[in-house]
Amino acid sequence: MKKSKTSRVRCLLLALLAGAMVLHTAAALPTVADQVTITDTGETAGDAQVSQGTKPAEGLTAVGENDSFLMEYDEENADVYVTDKRSGKVWSNAVSASYYGEGAESKKNFLTNLMTVRVASESGNLTQYNITDAGGGTAKYAVVPTYQKNENKVTLEITIAKTGIADLVFRFEMWLDEEGLNCAVPEAGIDERGGNMLVALTVMPAFGAAMSTEDGYMLVPDGSGTLIHFKGYDLPNTTLKTMPLYGANTQDIELIDQNKEQNIYNVMLPVYGIRHHDGAMLAAVTEGGGDMSLNVAMGGYQVAMLNRAYFQIDYRTYATHTVDNKQYVTIAEYRNPGDHAVKYFLLDDEHNDYSGMAVSYREYLVENGLLNKNVVAGEVPVAVDLFMGATERGFFFDKFVAATSYGDAQKILEELKAGGLNTLQAKLLAWGKGGYDTLPTAPKAEGKLGGKSALENLMAYCKGESIDMYLNMDFLNANKNTGSFNSRNDVNRSSTGKVITVDNRFILNPVKTFVGQTQAALDGLRFEKGGSISFDAVGSILMYDYSKDMPTSREQALQSYTEGLALASGQLGRIAVTGGNAYVLPYVSRLSDIPDKDSRYFINDESVPFYQMVVHGYIDYTSVPGNQAYDLTWQKLRWIEYGSAPYFLLTEENPIVLNNSSYNELFSSQYAVWKDTVLEIGNEFSERLSAVWSQPMIRHEKLAEDVVKVTYENGMSVIINYTEEAYTADGVTVPALDYAVTGGGR
Repeated sequence: MKKSKTSRVRCLLLALLAGAMVLHTAAALPTVADQVTITDTGETAGDAQVSQGTKPAEGLTAVGENDSFLMEYDEENADVYVTDKRSGKVWSNAVSASYYGEGAESKKNFLTNLMTVRVASESGNLTQYNITDAGGGTAKYAVVPTYQKNENKVTLEITIAKTGIADLVFRFEMWLDEEGLNCAVPEAGIDERGGNMLVALTVMPAFGAAMSTEDGYMLVPDGSGTLIHFKGYDLPNTTLKTMPLYGANTQDIELIDQNKEQNIYNVMLPVYGIRHHDGAMLAAVTEGGGDMSLNVAMGGYQVAMLNRAYFQIDYRTYATHTVDNKQYVTIAEYRNPGDHAVKYFLLDDEHNDYSGMAVSYREYLVENGLLNKNVVAGEVPVAVDLFMGATERGFFFDKFVAATSYGDAQKILEELKAGGLNTLQAKLLAWGKGGYDTLPTAPKAEGKLGGKSALENLMAYCKGESIDMYLNMDFLNANKNTGSFNSRNDVNRSSTGKVITVDNRFILNPVKTFVGQTQAALDGLRFEKGGSISFDAVGSILMYDYSKDMPTSREQALQSYTEGLALASGQLGRIAVTGGNAYVLPYVSRLSDIPDKDSRYFINDESVPFYQMVVHGYIDYTSVPGNQAYDLTWQKLRWIEYGSAPYFLLTEENPIVLNNSSYNELFSSQYAVWKDTVLEIGNEFSERLSAVWSQPMIRHEKLAEDVVKVTYENGMSVIINYTEEAYTADGVTVPALDYAVTGGGR
């Protein structure tokens, strides 16, 4: 939809405000400081200093050690070095001249940095500091890190003081475990003295950075995951790529919709990886991810031939603007509190690629109860979403259009079951009172679809036949024309106090509403008869709110989501979610709308199933419906490579009946047309792939152009051939546009 000029201007202003936005969690609405000028200490905003190479010959103190790693600290320069005792490789926040080569000394302020801190003074001046070569607390940097060792943990108490800047004190903690290095910025250690304000903090912005001349790449969890290969040269006009964790950090509803339409995907997992020619590492946020972003800087951004990635903690919202060639900034007065932590997995030879990164992260999630086994061994599930009904608006009267009744849904499932599909997962879309676009979803059956008794009969049938059936419910989006909610008190507001809305659509504040709506659904629907809830949107949209009575950060919204999901999961056992942000993983049995590619950014080189390698064998998930795929043969192979369940979005009626309704996006969905295809593919998957479906993936590799191999934990592999010619590998010839299962006696 084309935006008006006013709308475009509004979107631009909101995007500016969203640049580094994180909200205050106190009861009062955050106020904004007076407009002030920006000063700088000489470093450019966003500098990322780079590391790797050799340790200095002297000046290091051993501060931690275990069987695999030795951690040493350089107090004079505020640098940390971790030696992998298994390989001898050194990881650090400080690059050595032996690694970077000629020019290292002249770029010292860019090539070594423990962190970068943005600070607003009492008068509001915004200044950026690099904690670089600052052990002595020089006037240039006005940074004094005081080092303390407590058992196996190093704590730096960092003080920033300068004329015009009141003291800021915070703690930065580092410690080893058996997997590598951990660091944290605890909330309890932050002391903003004299009105000083902490705005943003980068966490070791060059740890693990790599030269462009190396044989390696960066792994970025954009969509399914993407690799950015080191090319031996700097990319032209490269800029810093900032990706908020868990999706766009914005209040612009139109932008969220636009990203979805244009296949701009979330960073669903709070990680990144860097592979060197002689080792690899994976960094993962373990606390406070809702308030953090991932920054990716390729060679040529500020420092030539160096590639790095790092996390940024956004403590306050701020926006910059220029008046009469002077730059000004507005800063939110209150800081968003919370602990933040990052874990660096320093990988051994067995795990020094993106497959090993995925395996290492999955093992961490499982060990910490953040990913649970919900996949049952046996036949491959077939996922069928059934679109039920929508309203057709008339000049005098509205008309409800039924595309699939509750009785139709039962008939479809009965026929698919009789056709040999023993493991079905069904989700009802637009099933409730008013159908599609009646939001938030009310826990009431629609009479035009058969009413309460027909819905309960369907639920009971699914329970008796062991069919996982989910009622899709949206507790985040709201429509003023149809939904039941308070359009003044329940919805998100902007920093100016205005309600966020587009065409009478709103986003609800989950801290105020989500748990209560979940409980109402559990109470209002007779789930003891069967069925469960599929939560729409909560796995893909995370938004802040400036409401005066309850300002809410993204991290607080996240916590409300998880509270509601835990409530439903505890009562129902198996629940589903649309979207796959990491915070939903401990609770769900099925994920929908999981991308099987990346966002195709300029810096991306190739998509890989990193996300799928983390969750496969633990949670079932779906990607693109087969009946909406451009090429079903190709899509079927993609399902296999990425481990997605075969999936179809169907209606009983020809979707042409919906053309004049509030939902007219289906082209070909009539069950009678697709029945044979669903049965054919579902039975094929069960026959050929059941032995690997409940198995975690342990390796994904490209054998040739458009030929890939996926290996599973039980030793079996699947070779997928996307080409139009047969391909032979491992003694097996794979026909054109087909696949072969190898190993395990096959």
